[in-house]
Amino acid sequence: MEQLYVFLIKNDVWIYFLCGLGALWYGYEFIRGAGSLQRAQFSLERERATRRRNGSFLFLLFFVVVAAFVTFVDVRIQPTLPDELLNPPTPTPRPFVTPFVENAAPTPTRRALPTPTSILAPTATLRTPLTPTPTEASTNSNVVILDVEPLREGCDTGVDIVQPRSGSTISGGVSVFGSADSTSFRSYVLEINGPETGGEWTPITPVAITQAVPNGFLGSANLEDWETGVYQIRLSVIAGNNVQTGQCTIQIGLNNDS
Repeated sequence: MEQLYVFLIKNDVWIYFLCGLGALWYGYEFIRGAGSLQRAQFSLERERATRRRNGSFLFLLFFVVVAAFVTFVDVRIQPTLPDELLNPPTPTPRPFVTPFVENAAPTPTRRALPTPTSILAPTATLRTPLTPTPTEASTNSNVVILDVEPLREGCDTGVDIVQPRSGSTISGGVSVFGSADSTSFRSYVLEINGPETGGEWTPITPVAITQAVPNGFLGSANLEDWETGVYQIRLSVIAGNNVQTGQCTIQIGLNNDS
């Protein structure tokens, strides 16, 4: 079913265009059939005009229903689909294989030097989204260690963030998974707070999401250009009476310096 949703989302412009042309044509045919039925004097003429009018109406209704369903998918279903479905990863090209040549002299190979890797060590020190002081390793100035406390506040079964894990360190971007659901659910919002936001809560999702998520993808953000530091992510669920029914806050580290 998700593949059908992805097809409709990626081709919605052409579907709207074709539905518009079909609706215009069969709307015109419906009007002509109705006019012929009013002018018909014999039973055979009335029967033909009735078939023409009813057939045009069915096709007109079909195109309207298709356009309405595509609109529903764009507005309601698309925000709940994972980014991996809408933007599949670029396939990795196969490595070039040197063809075998008989009696050819062997090509000397060079031993590749090891590439230094960044060390990320989660520990417990910070409780508020203040800018931590990165600690530089004595042997490698590119290695940054962030101290991140695994803070979890207000999380429960219906309002919970399970990924990223609280206290973990990420880089580049973040995809949030968890649950946003309640008996009188109306919408939910994702926010982030840290050094880049100046201590203010900034929405990750551009608008409130009106589709409940029992357990799945909640939203994502590109943080490649953000300042390294400790950030808090907050999930808030709003009920039908516009009252907040639950809130879950976690704390993570963002390392874009390595």
